[in-house]
Amino acid sequence: MSSRSDVVSGRTDRLTLLLVLHNHQPVGNLPEVFRQTYDSAYLPMVDLLERHPTVRAALHYTGPLLEWLQQEEPSFLMRLEALQASGQVEIMGGALYEPILAVIPDADKQGQLEAMSDRVERLFGRRPTGAWLAERVWEPHLPRYFSRAGLRYTLLDQEHFEKAGLPPESVDGAWLTEDGGELVTLLPGSTDLRYLIPWRGVEEVMAFLWDCRQARKDLLVFADDGEKLGGWPGTHRHCYEDGWLERLCVELERGSEWVTTATPASYLEMSPARRRVYIPSATYPEMEDWSLPPGTQQAVRSTREGAEPAGLEPRFVRLGHWRGFLARYSESNLMLQRGNVISRRVHSLPPGPSKAEALDQLWRGQCNCPYWHGVFGGIYLYHIRHATFGHLVAADHLARAADAAPASYEFADLDADGLEEVRLSTPEQSLFFHPTGGHLLEWDLPDLPLNLLNTLARYHESYSAVPAPAGEVRPRQAFVDHLLTRMATVDDLVHDRWPESQAVSDHPYRLVASADGPQARLTATHPTAHATEPAEGGWRVSKTFTVEAGQPSLAVGYTLEGSATEGADSWLAVEINLALPPGAHALGSLRLGPGAWGLSEAVAQDEVSEAELGAPGLSIALTVDRPAHLIQHPLWSAHRTELGEERVYQGTRLALMWPLPHQAGDVWETNVRVRWSTDGGS
Repeated sequence: MSSRSDVVSGRTDRLTLLLVLHNHQPVGNLPEVFRQTYDSAYLPMVDLLERHPTVRAALHYTGPLLEWLQQEEPSFLMRLEALQASGQVEIMGGALYEPILAVIPDADKQGQLEAMSDRVERLFGRRPTGAWLAERVWEPHLPRYFSRAGLRYTLLDQEHFEKAGLPPESVDGAWLTEDGGELVTLLPGSTDLRYLIPWRGVEEVMAFLWDCRQARKDLLVFADDGEKLGGWPGTHRHCYEDGWLERLCVELERGSEWVTTATPASYLEMSPARRRVYIPSATYPEMEDWSLPPGTQQAVRSTREGAEPAGLEPRFVRLGHWRGFLARYSESNLMLQRGNVISRRVHSLPPGPSKAEALDQLWRGQCNCPYWHGVFGGIYLYHIRHATFGHLVAADHLARAADAAPASYEFADLDADGLEEVRLSTPEQSLFFHPTGGHLLEWDLPDLPLNLLNTLARYHESYSAVPAPAGEVRPRQAFVDHLLTRMATVDDLVHDRWPESQAVSDHPYRLVASADGPQARLTATHPTAHATEPAEGGWRVSKTFTVEAGQPSLAVGYTLEGSATEGADSWLAVEINLALPPGAHALGSLRLGPGAWGLSEAVAQDEVSEAELGAPGLSIALTVDRPAHLIQHPLWSAHRTELGEERVYQGTRLALMWPLPHQAGDVWETNVRVRWSTDGGS
């Protein structure tokens, strides 16, 4: 390759190559994943750069990863500081806990950007001038937040610029954009380089760089995940043991007369942005595809594959918006909207240690990873979702610590669906009820901290061979009522097939709340007394939830009025889906009298009055005053990873079932009590 320098003899201009690596581990990821990825990707990359001091790069480490490095590998940070001091490496900023910046409240955008810059300056002695944008989710209002945080540039993908109408060949160099006159520079990451490095031969990469220089390109940017270079399956051997990256560095050194590596900051000092562009809302194309409904994903792929024979470039066939995940996954929307409500309360606190701690918990709960799903697990990863909601619960508890009432209630739209939910709160717990079905949609235990209902519904994905479930997706929550034509079986519930006669779980309930001293209660009533006409039978369902300050318990009283349809059986089923702490499916148990079963087992038992679920750090005792038929089974999901499909535990379902009387005008009642302890568990 070095012989090519003779061809360009007499030319002083060179192609500038920016190598930018984004290194990230999500909040709540397993310690062994941090360690394994450090050993396979992060450490070898720094070793490589130290061996090749003329190869310059920009490195971005997110807040969770920096914390782990501070605790586990402080000498690694000292090496990074030395690389930056030498001018070989630029340490980039961003938002501290890697949120999707566009969708969090403005005060949190600004706060997370500034907190990350503070962290980088404290660790490495220099304030960053550039920011990594999580998942390259861009919306046009973002420039003002970068500008106010003192961040001069960020990186997007080439496809972002093409979505603004620019031909691919013109996407070169740095670009200016603004919002309200507040500026930020945009650098375009090369799509071709993302697919070349490290998957194709080094010679092919160098030939591509040469061709770009011959085409008089000024700048190429390789911006990608650092885990791709050693952390992904098979890449450590390919990149380091087989020497792929070593060979690339050697070839870049040999070709230094016609290609030079630089840091983004040093490049922008010499070649500041002059051209203006306005990028519409966008992320990388794969993410946009994943945000679409499964059927639309498949249609877009098919259209794109057939575009060129029809005379249309595939780049023009793009749909999707990151916020589509909030419509696809109700659990993602609930986490985000709960964070938005908590944010307003946290930011209203007076300055001080409590507010600082609440902000940190809130910002950790905004980490993007469990809010979406693509090739990686995202929202399907139970332990990541569990950690996210735990931080939100902790932030909420800190923000409400000054509330004087021992027990309280409030009406508010907590999930941005246009309907008012009801919250019952004591110092021990907060419960959130939805008017549709009158069911419990969130159950927070701040001492753990834990949302006990942080399960995941059964979703159909475009890559899945499992047929899509019939009807709308039902969230898996608690005290969901079903009026059945017969007793459901384990097989019914495993496949979400409830033999319903009257679908009260999907209908609006009237919610009436009150508080009296240490108690707060909510009565939810399904207003329709009968399925159609009174003579044909039907049931009016009411349930009252009671919480008491100082008591780790919930009492639920059911009252049904009416009768079964003539000649037909009628059953009440109460569905309770619980998201126990991670590890519960392997270590937890269900105890019914002298018998015990693992939480990964399916169990059906008659005449149950008491049951106890034990999990690491938590035990839950359930009692009923009318013996019930009980079914327990684990909730599993299959999701796609870079290694293929993987089965993940998402919680445990309990169903309590009772036969109802046939006589007209009967009143049928039962009481359910749930009590928990954090002293132990299985």
